[in-house]
Amino acid sequence: MLAGQLKEKSLFGQPNARRKEAFTQAFALLGKNARAAGHGAIWFELDGPKTLESLQRGLEMLTEFLTFCAREGRDPLDALAQAEFIG
Repeated sequence: MLAGQLKEKSLFGQPNARRKEAFTQAFALLGKNARAAGHGAIWFELDGPKTLESLQRGLEMLTEFLTFCAREGRDPLDALAQAEFIG
């Protein structure tokens, strides 16, 4: 969610290091356990509308990443694909 709130480039046109770090930390949480993701979604739902809004921003970023992977024929769990997406 944090990466979605940060600009891609800094004031001087350089890649935003904080955004890159946020993506790196988020990608470390990706996994193959769909049950864990379902449990997480339930907790977001139970926490209320503001949390759901934040979840939506995070899911938009995840959708962009998955679109990139689909377009490039890459595995979303592959570290190299993640690094290429972050730029």
